[in-house]
Amino acid sequence: MAPSHIDDAGEKEAVTDQSNGSGTPSKRGRTGTTSRRSLLKGAAAAAATLGTVGVATGGAAAQESSLPLSPDGKTTIEPGKYAWEGEELEIGSDAALVGGGSEGDVVLNLESGTMQGTVEGTLENVVVRGKNPEPKAGLDLSPGATLDGFIWPEGGQQSEDRALYTDSGGDERVTIRNSAWGSMANNGAYVDKPPVTIENCAAVNNNIAGIRVGHRDGTSSGKTSHVRNCLIAVTGEIPSDDTNSANARGLRIRHPGTFVIEDCYFVYLDVEGAGNPIEIEDDAPGSTVEIRNCAFYNETENPLLVDETGGDLDLTVENCVAVGSGNHEIDAEFGGSGVTSDGDASFPTPGELTGYPSADEIKGVGSGVGPWNSGGSAGGSQQEGDESGGDGSSEDSSEDASSVEFSRHA
Repeated sequence: MAPSHIDDAGEKEAVTDQSNGSGTPSKRGRTGTTSRRSLLKGAAAAAATLGTVGVATGGAAAQESSLPLSPDGKTTIEPGKYAWEGEELEIGSDAALVGGGSEGDVVLNLESGTMQGTVEGTLENVVVRGKNPEPKAGLDLSPGATLDGFIWPEGGQQSEDRALYTDSGGDERVTIRNSAWGSMANNGAYVDKPPVTIENCAAVNNNIAGIRVGHRDGTSSGKTSHVRNCLIAVTGEIPSDDTNSANARGLRIRHPGTFVIEDCYFVYLDVEGAGNPIEIEDDAPGSTVEIRNCAFYNETENPLLVDETGGDLDLTVENCVAVGSGNHEIDAEFGGSGVTSDGDASFPTPGELTGYPSADEIKGVGSGVGPWNSGGSAGGSQQEGDESGGDGSSEDSSEDASSVEFSRHA
């Protein structure tokens, strides 16, 4: 189905903006394609606690307990389930709020207010459960922030909601790892100002874009944003509100810069509001974009990639494979070996990518859906792919694209 197109006025970006590749190994979960589980231990700091949440232990009613919503230094939350009333998280540049135990051992049950906060330092190993009770969710990630292990299976499902947001640019990198979000009405990860590294993440059924990147507001031209080993999927109902209509693009390059998208997975079913898996906007002319070793499952009529810059783009598509009954074309001039429709592809679930089983509870993924209907693997179709690209071969691999089976997830 063709998407419902909207312009920037429809998104009301001005309203949203009022909200307040390093490649280095992750401390938790996965780095690249390697999973290494670690048990984080530490004593919780008591200072600078500005909020309280109820602690739910076993079947007992929640009890009031001070928890460090505004930590001083590194603070570890003891494993358990907590009732979160929507108080704002405030993590300073020298602070870290870390969920103790193994992946998913700290759960915040969102019971009122909105999922909100500002992260200048580090937020790690926190699962949020429950949809947003009030509109306009968002964790604001400042330049230099790190998010490692943030899972929100239910997502916002409210007006103007986005899971992640960057409110300013600059040269300090924002790093997002081992995280998953879904069902956001106004972008999943709305991080189009500073350079970002996003890896081992899943974005499912988000309106406007699952992941939105770009460089502006003081970001130097020499910076590169990286999106690695991520799943972006549109498989079901797309939330929208009175500020927009359903147009669920996958990866949206919104402003100029240099971008590397590698080892990623795009799953698009023929549902109402499905956009293009990758879209490069007319406000991103002069960008350099390299897409390599990616797998696409497409059942829609929409091209895998659309260039809206009018050709003012240095685009390379290398060693990619497309399966599914839909369109396998690249609607752009590009160099590289392009996309083959003759290969096989294996698509991970969010839980497999992130290392968090609760990520598989995001609605619209898993057994019986799209490529997961056959255990996560899908064979190539007979449809011809785009032939407008170059005839080069990858410098990183001696394998021809048509012989590659994508199974990077562990």
